[in-house]
Amino acid sequence: MSTIMIMPVFNEKKRIIEVIKGFQQKVVDCLFIVNDGSSDNTPKVIRNAILKYLRKSKTKVIFHNNKVRKGVGYSIQLGLRYALKHNYQIIGNMPGNGKDKPKDILKLIKPILNNEADYVTASRFHKKAKIYHMPMARKLLIKLYTIIFKIIFPKYKGTDVTNGFRAYKIEIIKHRNINPFQSWLNKYELEYYILYKALENNFRFKEVPISKYYPKTKRNYSKITPFLDWFNILKPLVFLRLGIKK
Repeated sequence: MSTIMIMPVFNEKKRIIEVIKGFQQKVVDCLFIVNDGSSDNTPKVIRNAILKYLRKSKTKVIFHNNKVRKGVGYSIQLGLRYALKHNYQIIGNMPGNGKDKPKDILKLIKPILNNEADYVTASRFHKKAKIYHMPMARKLLIKLYTIIFKIIFPKYKGTDVTNGFRAYKIEIIKHRNINPFQSWLNKYELEYYILYKALENNFRFKEVPISKYYPKTKRNYSKITPFLDWFNILKPLVFLRLGIKK
């Protein structure tokens, strides 16, 4: 099954090189990188890293540069449109911040390849997962949001709803009841919308344990803006549950 990995990137000039180097071994058919309006020289770093490390790779690389910041959802939507146009069968989402390793992609998509699941997320809280340097406050917030998600939407049986390392079949995006291209999904809403709608429409769900590597310094370990982005993460759950959006 052909696989595309969509990777939104924002101000990651110090970390993105190591991520790109991880794709020298073919783990996906296409790597779709989106620079989302970075204010540093991330675009230049990405282009140079692609030329240096992936020029001879068997992985197809697409680089899209948003001149202004549009949002992680908008960036993923660009990749979804490309995946639909070119008939990729498995779609992955992976942040370009170095916390996840390309070598774990095969573990992520394995349940789909084995026909055990249609939608797979990585879990930091699976008993076999390994987490390095995660701030305690972030750990507690992730667990709290996962509990809230389960209470409001009991179909979700996972342990780590906010993990941005995901993979799913293209059939989810093509489903008649699912429209991931709505403008209100441009920020952090999109990933939770797709998960919610996949479960609502009875697609099979599974989690896999992964290793997650947080920076040793507590500065700039996340691009999420407190309160505003927390609301954007909660928005799909509330809007869909109340029937405000579809």
